[in-house]
Amino acid sequence: MTKTLEIILEKASAWPKEAQDELVRAAKQIEEAQSASAYTATNEELKAIDEGLSQMRRGEFASKKEVDAFFKSRKP
Repeated sequence: MTKTLEIILEKASAWPKEAQDELVRAAKQIEEAQSASAYTATNEELKAIDEGLSQMRRGEFASKKEVDAFFKSRKP
């Protein structure tokens, strides 16, 4: 165990219950990701992937102007 993790876990013992619960949820997600051998996409994700591939095959790409505008709109 790293020293930083030891320090965080020690400090977490004084956190409110809600914060401790959140830490447990995050740790469980990390543990699940570490123990998973392969990611299984949902049906919705598979449909989105298929649609993206179809758009690519049809040559439907965003222009540089569209991409720049998208990223500009996401800045705080």
